[in-house]
Amino acid sequence: MQVPPFSLSQQIDYLGVDLEEAVLEVLRSGQYIGGPQIKRFEEAFAASVGCEHAVGCNSGTDALILALRGLRRLAPSAPRRCSLMSTPAPT
Repeated sequence: MQVPPFSLSQQIDYLGVDLEEAVLEVLRSGQYIGGPQIKRFEEAFAASVGCEHAVGCNSGTDALILALRGLRRLAPSAPRRCSLMSTPAPT
């Protein structure tokens, strides 16, 4: 089975104007980290998956680190038997 290459053309055709407006809103605000757009995204994402809170991360590595830290807070006396390493995916 051959998997076709990934293309965003259908999504851009459908969401193009909304995406452009959202990008311009962020660029004009000058607030590229955090800010009201991220807060709205986190709240909407949390609601969509049925959680009380969500945290946006800049990478999968950061998401894994936060998850492991959260587990550590839930079970501080549990033995540490895992380590975290992230590598770039081969192209």
